[in-house]
Amino acid sequence: MKPASTPTESWLRQRALELAACPTTAEAALHQAILHCFQAQLSHTIRKWPFLFQHPMPPYIVDCVCLPRRLIIELDGAYHDWPEQREKDLIRTRFFLRAGYRTIRFRNRAVLGRPQWVLQRIIHYLVDITDRPVLNP
Repeated sequence: MKPASTPTESWLRQRALELAACPTTAEAALHQAILHCFQAQLSHTIRKWPFLFQHPMPPYIVDCVCLPRRLIIELDGAYHDWPEQREKDLIRTRFFLRAGYRTIRFRNRAVLGRPQWVLQRIIHYLVDITDRPVLNP
């Protein structure tokens, strides 16, 4: 969430801490799925790249990012279907694309219902060397 004016970095850091303290069900599920890969050593690809959750990237806070691979993972609830929010998401994706980041989006229901599929898609984009954005896999 972004305030009407451009947020300060200190505001973004504070807001990111607040969001991290109260993750959505889907955010918590994604975090657990990635953590499970680390603990069980299920995927060398996932284990070798660090993931940050609720990370400030001015002027936004992203749900999840792998900075070394320049990959942003966004989780979308039902309100992302609203035309106004779709436009905001597209602006955000383009902003990060110009900064050299790819964005992949997953519906909350995919993360909750098919976490292994989500992890497979993330692994695919971690190893994919193309620079094209992925708006909705």
